[in-house]
Amino acid sequence: MRNYWVFNIGTGTEAPPEDWIGVWRHHTQEMWFPGNRRPSGVRPGDRAVINGSLRRGFIAVVEVASEAPEVNEGGSEADRQRWPWKLRYRVLVAIRADLHAPSLEDVEWENPLRLRRQSHVQTDEATYTRVATAIVGAAARAVLT
Repeated sequence: MRNYWVFNIGTGTEAPPEDWIGVWRHHTQEMWFPGNRRPSGVRPGDRAVINGSLRRGFIAVVEVASEAPEVNEGGSEADRQRWPWKLRYRVLVAIRADLHAPSLEDVEWENPLRLRRQSHVQTDEATYTRVATAIVGAAARAVLT
């Protein structure tokens, strides 16, 4: 049975740049997790949406590829100490973290505080589908503008 997740990128003081796909390349392949939030229960085939911190919006839909959390060997030594765990995934859809990215309000997210300061949050299939559909729609609008 597949699980559904929200992965949050960025920090409480650093939002993903609009061009996160080019600037934060590692997030096009993997999610980094802090030492106190080693991801558990996330399995290959699970689906996730990526939310940008500081209200950047929902910016990607991914499918988990890792069998289990792995030791993070990317980034700087400081990055590896801050985020010692990673999960690999395949990006299904990604958009810029700009005005096209669906907000919490756009996807009718019920409890915004639930996402604050969390690296990952499990959600239900209906919520995942609503957010993923909004990301795909935003991608289409971005192409047309």
